[in-house]
Amino acid sequence: MHPSPALLAPALALLLPVTASAQGRAIEMAYEVSVAGFNGFVIDLVARFDGDRYIVDTNSYKIGVLRMLTARYGGRNRAWGTLSDEGARPAGGSIAVENRDTLRCWEVRYDGSRVAHEVHDPNYTPKPEHEIADSDKTGSFDPLTAGFHLAFARDACERPIPIFDGRRRIDILVKRVGTEPARDAAIEGARGDAVICEVTSRRVAGEFQAARPETERQPPRPLRAWLAHLDSSNARYIARLEADTGFGTLRGRVTRFRERAFTDEDRAAMGR
Repeated sequence: MHPSPALLAPALALLLPVTASAQGRAIEMAYEVSVAGFNGFVIDLVARFDGDRYIVDTNSYKIGVLRMLTARYGGRNRAWGTLSDEGARPAGGSIAVENRDTLRCWEVRYDGSRVAHEVHDPNYTPKPEHEIADSDKTGSFDPLTAGFHLAFARDACERPIPIFDGRRRIDILVKRVGTEPARDAAIEGARGDAVICEVTSRRVAGEFQAARPETERQPPRPLRAWLAHLDSSNARYIARLEADTGFGTLRGRVTRFRERAFTDEDRAAMGR
């Protein structure tokens, strides 16, 4: 199984906190992913919270051997909206992905649960067999918002999380499979037990490059994530991540975590 960006993005976005402070605050995190023991790529994340409003930015890039031996790749995501006990209520999101010498950008705006506006750069017109119905887009999230919703909503592990990235519509399926003391799971700096979840995806509509997993002899094995308390709040973060790939085991871990008060830059980003 090759974990796709559409599956990894929301899973890694579980790094985001499950609660938002009434005061303006920001979280800075770094997440490192390795493949078959080699450094693969890094995801830098800055999440800003102002009351129930949020803006989250991520920057993904290759490092080490993977950077030297494979094609250039980088990605930036942004998501903004409000939070509640029901999860994220997105106002908008954006994706900018550089793959080799190609840059693809997509921005979406929401009106309630409806996808109200999209901008593709370069322009994108799907083939008839790849078109996604408006009914499939309704209630969906961009990839980064999906992960935020997954971390925040109380019942997120009990129902599919719909994702729409401008070209594909998939469901992320999360299943809680147990708990483990954070110390036994080799999660430094965590307290209490870590929740273990299995994450898989299901295609709904859109343009996919690889063959459908349903045509394979064996179903894809799930990605496994350990969610743990890394600070004094009730937030749970992905402290550990594992998945089998065609190149070896993919592993992810938090390498940096910092919670801080708002700066002038943060206030400007939030429109204060």
